[in-house]
This record gives sequence, structure tokens and C-alpha cells, in this order.
Amino acid sequence: MPAHPLDHETIILIPSLEPTEKLIHYVDELKEYGFYRIVVVDDGSPEPYRLIFERLREQGCAVIHHAENMGKGAALKSGMHYIRANYPSYSCVVTVDSDGQHAAEDVYQVARVAKRQAGALVLGIRDFRQPHVPIKSWIGNRISSAVFALLYGRYLQDTQTGLRAFGPQVLPLMLQVPGDRFEYELQVLIACIRSGIPIVTLPIRVIYENGNAGTHFKPIRDSLSIMKVMLSHSVRFW
Repeated sequence: MPAHPLDHETIILIPSLEPTEKLIHYVDELKEYGFYRIVVVDDGSPEPYRLIFERLREQGCAVIHHAENMGKGAALKSGMHYIRANYPSYSCVVTVDSDGQHAAEDVYQVARVAKRQAGALVLGIRDFRQPHVPIKSWIGNRISSAVFALLYGRYLQDTQTGLRAFGPQVLPLMLQVPGDRFEYELQVLIACIRSGIPIVTLPIRVIYENGNAGTHFKPIRDSLSIMKVMLSHSVRFW
């Protein structure tokens, strides 16, 4: 697909921990869609992974390093602070995961919607009913979506999607949202609902390789953190 003229005004933000060379190829795919402003946050990967980040820098990515693992939420916020300090003008920020779950074409479509709705949070929503989806992902997201709808009055089929986009108007709120690990992304949804920021959803494909073996999501620890966040905020919400 030819690059849209406004794609040069989009910033891609990728939090990453112990990436494989697939991330290097993924950046090439994003560039094919016209995305050249790419910020990668190394969230404390060990020394053997430094070569991958050096190659990403050679590809033109801005690379930020955490000295130790601080969590996905912390990595996202580090990237947002960098964007606020170094990019005075942009149309939207698109956050994507580094494990290849988000097709470059879907990133492109989410960015297009975000540009039309600059004051909204746009979510790329996965369909977990597909047969190749790992059972732990299906169960976890069904429970999370049901509880979220019950507590906050908005059903979102995918509360943990990492493919999200928002304009510069929403960036200050993103930096204020608490949370350093996977629960941060849920905190963002709650903050948007409480602040009246529209949440727009867009269907995207589901890509899992090797049963999603590349994920750093810890099913028990992170699921408990997510549930704790939903329940604690629901008291203040109501």
C-alpha cells in the first residue's frame, strides 16, 4: 500500500524486552507503510540483546534504554516523555507491541482513524474467538472484558490490546496515568472513561506465533494486578 502523506506525522512507539530479530524486520514493514518516526524503548534487556537495538538505531529508530526492567507501562511512559521533548509537531502516537502481534497494515488503519479523531483513544481490537488463539488469552480477555463492562459500563472486547493510537491532546493524560507494568494499559481505559475521552475501536487481525511464546505477560501475577486495578477504581468510579 502506498504511504499516506500524513504517515510522516505519525510516531510509532514500541516498548520492547528481549526482542528477536523479528523486530528488525517488523520495523522494515512499518517503513513500507510510510512510518519513519519510530521510538523503541529497551526495557532493561540483557547485554546479548544490545546488538538488536544497535541495528534498530541504524535503521533510523530513536532507541531509549532502561538500565533495568521497569515494566511495559514504565516503558510506554518513557517513550511518551521522549516524544513530548523531541517532537514538537505530530498528528498521533501509535503504540505497538514488539512481538509481531500487530500487522503493519492494521497499524496503518488505526493511525488513519486516530488522525480523524484526534481527541480520542483508538484501540485495535482482536477477535479472540478465532481457533488459533491460545486458550489462556481467550479466557483472560473474556473475564477482563466482562468485569470491565460490569464495573465501568463499557464493553470492550479487548481490554489488553497494545495497538493504540491517540493525538497530542491526549498525551498529557497518558503521562499522568499510574501503573508501571501490564496494568497500566487498563488504567488508561479507566482514566479515559472518567475523563470523558472517547474510546474508538477498530477490528484487527489476531497474530500469534508459537502459542504466543514471546509474550512477557505473567498470567497469574499480571491478571491479579489487572483485576485489582479494576476493583479498586470501581469504588471511586461509582
